[in-house]
Amino acid sequence: MALQGKNGGVLSFSGTGLEQAIEKLKHVCRIPKEIQRLVNTMNRIIAVLKDAEKKQISSETVKLWLWELKQVVLDAEDLIDEFATDAAVQSMGAHTHNIPTVTRHMMDQIHEMYDTLDLLEPQIPTLGLQLSTVEDSCLELSERRQTSSLLLDETSVIGRDREREHIIEMLTRFDESSGNIKGFSIVPIVGLGGMGKTTLAQLVYNDEKVKNHFELMMWVCVSNNFDPRRLTKDITEAALVSKGVNEQCQVNNWDSMQRRLLHEVEGKTFLLVLDDVWEAEHSEWEALFKPLRSGMKGSKVLVTARNWAFVNKVRGRMEAPMPLEGLSDTDIWDVCKKYAFRGNIDSDGTTSTEYSHLQVLGSSIVQKLKGSPLAARTIGFLLNLELSEQH
Repeated sequence: MALQGKNGGVLSFSGTGLEQAIEKLKHVCRIPKEIQRLVNTMNRIIAVLKDAEKKQISSETVKLWLWELKQVVLDAEDLIDEFATDAAVQSMGAHTHNIPTVTRHMMDQIHEMYDTLDLLEPQIPTLGLQLSTVEDSCLELSERRQTSSLLLDETSVIGRDREREHIIEMLTRFDESSGNIKGFSIVPIVGLGGMGKTTLAQLVYNDEKVKNHFELMMWVCVSNNFDPRRLTKDITEAALVSKGVNEQCQVNNWDSMQRRLLHEVEGKTFLLVLDDVWEAEHSEWEALFKPLRSGMKGSKVLVTARNWAFVNKVRGRMEAPMPLEGLSDTDIWDVCKKYAFRGNIDSDGTTSTEYSHLQVLGSSIVQKLKGSPLAARTIGFLLNLELSEQH
């Protein structure tokens, strides 16, 4: 389905939250040309989306490329929704459909999206992606993303030693000043998509010091559907697995579900990872946390999230949040070349002589990646397909 903007442009992103954000903006004001151009650029890339979604099953490179594209769509959705909300506030009491001003901050965000799109679009022919009609293409963002506590290759993680040690210290320290023997606290990791929040959580979760510290270890992926009933069931099953019990939680009554989880964590120190949290109301957090209060003091809930929206809703149990910033250019280049020059890196970590001339070009690409390790890995995979200056 194509969306017709009031200024005559076609905005087509079917079946996504971005479509809803654009619809919201259309009802408030004319669509600014800066946003129109951004969506037009995205439309050129989304024309190969249907083929990419098929090929990601057999190609890790396509899967990473597709993930990067979806992050841009999510960022665009947030930006357009924010702009529409601001425009609605400005237009209260005024009978006008004038275009509000796109702020400097928003333009900076748009330019960052362009930088990512400029890296993704030239890779379409290299990946062998075929065009399809826009009507046949849609970003299936409604599907719940799944993550696992398992870390495939710890040696592939670069530049996060300081953050890792800091979080481990936060998780394992015990505040003896309080006489309360029950309860838990929340340790948040907040950062933009692609910064490595899940990977960092996996590193910490699998650390021997952490595993020896807690009696129960539970990992649950939240994603864009914060449903306390589903999450309570998932946490209960994770607790059973941690105890070595291979059993599904068959209880469906809400009260019984909460009592079952309370029973599993009562009197135990636990670590619960809630990965990829998007948004939730205060009442939903409280409903989820109610049974967890029976855990022993020193229990922790490690939360990874893209934005700070949840912080104020759980502030009473919050430890100092950890903003996850981008990696340094040096670390980003190390990530990029690890995948770009696989099999062509000498024992001392330098690129073999055959490809040493490409390091200058690679270093210039690094500056466009905004410190994102996922973007560096994606570009590394893509460059590895053909190691040449022309590519």
